[in-house]
Amino acid sequence: MLTAVIVAGASAVVLVAAVHSSTATTASLGTHAEQVGFTASYAQAECLRAEVRGLVPRGATVYLGSGSTAQSQVLSRSVTLWAVPTPDPRQAEWTLTLDNEGGCSGVRIFAARDR
Repeated sequence: MLTAVIVAGASAVVLVAAVHSSTATTASLGTHAEQVGFTASYAQAECLRAEVRGLVPRGATVYLGSGSTAQSQVLSRSVTLWAVPTPDPRQAEWTLTLDNEGGCSGVRIFAARDR
């Protein structure tokens, strides 16, 4: 009986802590600054997706070029569901690189035909 009371008490403490943490996280995401940041990030992602669709044909194999990990992640998200990324540039029909000027909120994708 004592064990059941201890387990129930510990569970209640964990549950209250989880609710508090969840509420605090949700409140922080609801701030105007956070919403503006998410909106700008989403707009840039949509712009880059549109660029990819205009640069390479659907289903093309693409190499995401050399660059930083952050750039590779941006490119990877931009080609998802449109082109097929490959880690081997010799297997790619196109090479995509990211430039930090112009285009979508200061970022632009360049495409070079490999085959």
